[in-house]
Amino acid sequence: LYVRYAATETMPPAQVNGELKGVYFSGDTTTNGRSAVQFGRVGGPDEYDATAFFQVKQQDGSNFTGMHPFMNQLFMTKENSCHSLSASLTGTVYPNYNFDQQQITVVHGCTSHRSLVEHNRKIYMHWRRRFYVYDGQKTEYISAAVEPTLAGVNEGRLTQVVGGRFNDLNELWWSWPAVADTTSNTNLIRCNVEGEQPAWLNSAAQTVQWYVPTLVAGTEVFLTVGTTGRFLQQNSGTTFDGAAIVGICRPPWIAAEQWDEVKIWLEALVNFPRNASGGTLTLQYRIADHPNEMDAATFATLATYDTSQTTGESFGRVFIGDRAKWLQLQLTSSAVPYTVFWPWLVLATPTGMNY
Repeated sequence: LYVRYAATETMPPAQVNGELKGVYFSGDTTTNGRSAVQFGRVGGPDEYDATAFFQVKQQDGSNFTGMHPFMNQLFMTKENSCHSLSASLTGTVYPNYNFDQQQITVVHGCTSHRSLVEHNRKIYMHWRRRFYVYDGQKTEYISAAVEPTLAGVNEGRLTQVVGGRFNDLNELWWSWPAVADTTSNTNLIRCNVEGEQPAWLNSAAQTVQWYVPTLVAGTEVFLTVGTTGRFLQQNSGTTFDGAAIVGICRPPWIAAEQWDEVKIWLEALVNFPRNASGGTLTLQYRIADHPNEMDAATFATLATYDTSQTTGESFGRVFIGDRAKWLQLQLTSSAVPYTVFWPWLVLATPTGMNY
């Protein structure tokens, strides 16, 4: 991308940008409106006509928030809606291009253009503590299993949620500011966001503004651009910019057979291998009587395990002895890599009570 800074040709500044069929687009501009999308000439991003813009669901009370090229369309988002744009440029003269704009949904939008990630012919996006996926025709809500985790996203800083694709590990990562934080320092790793899978979390003192995959000596590493402008490398180590990473494995919340019935949660059985280099794992749980109460519930420690043990079984069996309708477990370790085996088993007894 090159820009020729002639006053008559400069595109007004905007918050987000994208490209489709050689046309440069930018959106959310104070010049043409917060719902406006501007566009340049085919192959000439430095050329701009003052009439080369269009509105996306104008005057609906929300701003334009993101765009991402996807197959033969430009996927566009506002705060509370999603749209697609296709273009027919043959036989047209700039700025009179033929664009076809379609509304996809008004159920949700995207609250951070940096959360848009393409993977496996789908686009993932974050909207108000929820994740949705777009398949080229419709969107789908996919993060019910990790709602208590996403409740920790700072609602006042939704525009700071960022995402990226880690190709070597076939993972998608997102980072966000926690409720009490101002910078993105909690990571959610997707083997997890779709389906009934555990949420793999990393938490450390690093600040993430952007995810950049690259190769270092033939090995892919994940780099992030922090607020200081440095590139920080995160590969297979257990520290990030000098801070110890707290690794968390958090399976989805469970309610056994009847979600509205009180259970006595008796035991938990968690499998893990021995680790010759040592390290301590901590098994915790939290309970609630309604899903909406889970994010406010605090984790209590059930047991700690020394993974370097040379005798005994490679699993932890612990007594819970608490009652509630819902339960969630998590296994944590600081600065020590570890592996867990599935399934985790939880024994519960129904009480026949509901309230």
